[in-house]
Amino acid sequence: MALTLRAVFRLALRQAKGLIGFIAVPSAAAETTPTQRDVRLRCIAKRGCTGWRKVSGHNDHALIAADISRWKRVIGGELRSQTDGRQATEVSIATGVLNRMPELVCQNYVRFT
Repeated sequence: MALTLRAVFRLALRQAKGLIGFIAVPSAAAETTPTQRDVRLRCIAKRGCTGWRKVSGHNDHALIAADISRWKRVIGGELRSQTDGRQATEVSIATGVLNRMPELVCQNYVRFT
């Protein structure tokens, strides 16, 4: 995490470590009226990051975000058709193309003994 923050914000490593120390801390009212962030921190402390991702649905969200990103990179950010029927056809064709891409890109390997 520190290295990621260091790269994104162009910080010295010591600055990134200080920023992380400020971020992993619960709010002052965490015991009485916990914020959503406090609840997340508590769950991470109890279950670990992997457990929190499973419980919160974060993995599903990440997969959906990756699919949308792939759609935008390959197909584009907007539909070209103007009418609803044509847009539905455009989405259907684009979805078919994206679903076929792994088959077209992946190579079949044969194991030699």
